[in-house]
Amino acid sequence: MTISMTARKVKVSVTLSADLLEHIDQRVQCEPGASRSSVMEAWLRRAVRRAAADELQAQTIAYYEGLSAAEIDDDRRWARGATAAARRLRVDE
Repeated sequence: MTISMTARKVKVSVTLSADLLEHIDQRVQCEPGASRSSVMEAWLRRAVRRAAADELQAQTIAYYEGLSAAEIDDDRRWARGATAAARRLRVDE
């Protein structure tokens, strides 16, 4: 289930190192209207997106590394056919 950005927030308590809190406070100073919570939420959302992208990349690599010789050959034939079709395509004429 996806939670929308306007969903009600849940208050939590976290313990952070002083140097990390200093970075957060510096970001708050640089962004008008920002709060510690908003800065931390933005950082966490970016980290979640990056982790999802990393996982997708790892799965993609595993998929291609697991292909048999016949599957690789089939993939190459599809790519050549798609490339040839794309070259014949006329756009904006």
